[in-house]
Amino acid sequence: MRKYLLHVLIISLVLLCNFGCSAILEGVAEGLIMAVDDHISGYNQDGVVSGYNQDGVAVVVFYPSGCDYFIADGSKGFYLLEWYSGYDPSEGDLIAGDIGSYGFKDVYYPKQDRTGRVYVEDYLLSESSVIEEYNDQCD
Repeated sequence: MRKYLLHVLIISLVLLCNFGCSAILEGVAEGLIMAVDDHISGYNQDGVVSGYNQDGVAVVVFYPSGCDYFIADGSKGFYLLEWYSGYDPSEGDLIAGDIGSYGFKDVYYPKQDRTGRVYVEDYLLSESSVIEEYNDQCD
């Protein structure tokens, strides 16, 4: 939804420029359109990362310091993941990969265009279950 609103704003700026705008502002508007298109090119219309089904995409929602385990929220439940190498995610990061099964997985962080490796401790959990499992690992 945000990308559509941003496109509407940019298109409005371009239309205003058609009614008398400096060449500098026209260039700024065109540059904004190209930047937005580049930023969202890896996502489809639903905001899902291209090349990954919805079950393999989640958002990091809890990753305090002092423990390598973190919680991600996906379309069908929560994931308990352990960071092993590569990009060390932050809360709010999008994570994509084969995280719908146990074991070591190579993952992709599309907003940062970085990769990493995690261990999937558990997946498709309820909120209470993932909190309990997190506490078992990190307390």
